Amino acid sequence: MTAAEILKAVRSFPNGSAGGIDGLRPQHLKDLTCAAAGEVTARLLERLTAVAYLMLGGNFPLEVCEILYGACLTALRMKDGGIRPIAVGNTI
Repeated sequence: MTAAEILKAVRSFPNGSAGGIDGLRPQHLKDLTCAAAGEVTARLLERLTAVAYLMLGGNFPLEVCEILYGACLTALRMKDGGIRPIAVGNTI
């Protein structure tokens, strides 16, 4: 995983995407990784890449995993009377 791949993933979020229980919205990351952000972009992408490696390696404490990998659930009623579950996870 590279910083370029992280940037591509950040830019792939549709505008208006919701954030999770941590309040971080994809637009926050998009704004912080735009060309006008300059050096902030490089530093943030470096840190996000490091976090991605920690996540892929399973190196987070269990207490953090419950929040980081969790989601807010909403039940929407469908026209046929069924329920459609919608899960909104954290941006990271």
